[in-house]
Amino acid sequence: MRDILLLAAVAAAFVFGYFVVRRLGRFLDEQQPEPRHSTEGESLRIGVTDPMVAAGLSDDLDRYSAAHPGTSVSLLSGTETELMQALSSRKLDVAFIPEESELPGQAHTLVREIMLCRDAVPENRSGLSLAPLSQGETGQKIVWLERELTPAANSFLELLRTKSAAPVWKA
Repeated sequence: MRDILLLAAVAAAFVFGYFVVRRLGRFLDEQQPEPRHSTEGESLRIGVTDPMVAAGLSDDLDRYSAAHPGTSVSLLSGTETELMQALSSRKLDVAFIPEESELPGQAHTLVREIMLCRDAVPENRSGLSLAPLSQGETGQKIVWLERELTPAANSFLELLRTKSAAPVWKA
């Protein structure tokens, strides 16, 4: 009889412990902050038609990389047509094209205009740099796919929109 009572007491302790641990687990889950959209381990692929515009983005890219150290950033250059095809095939997240460019009739792209400085592009192998003849700002369209915006691309666009030395940003 004593063994049965001991067995019942141990079983009751296990059942009670099980319910206490489940309740503690729910409590701890409720105390966790909402997860932020992380860009850790992601990539940001940016296309440009003019490498000197990419050099003008260097401060923004440095700021982005500091805020998102786990995100790899790639800059790719091509013609407007190549960039739009790469964007459509999701090989690019964002493209910068000249503001006077005509976009193909793609209803699923979003466009914002921004003023960027053209800057010299250093060449690593020869030590030469490619410098623009005319210094100053140039208008660019930022193009991205409306429904395919990655968290990394979204964070980059938000950084451009809210940076302290705010450029001209038109909807």
